[in-house]
Amino acid sequence: MQQAAAPAVKAAPIIKRGVQIELVADGGSFSVTTVAVAEQDGAPGDHIRVRPAAKPGTVVGVVAEDGRVLLSGFN
Repeated sequence: MQQAAAPAVKAAPIIKRGVQIELVADGGSFSVTTVAVAEQDGAPGDHIRVRPAAKPGTVVGVVAEDGRVLLSGFN
């Protein structure tokens, strides 16, 4: 009889909903950083929604190991 595989352990969130974070768009030859507020908890590698302070609406970025949120599509 086969044993069931152990469930994958999810990393603990390093960003909590409602906290101010650094949002980064890095295009290699340029980098733009702004302040945003997390709309979701997130662990490194998670895609979360954030609300930039300078404009209405939300964007989705990836939580980095250092606690910043990186926008994709600028490479």
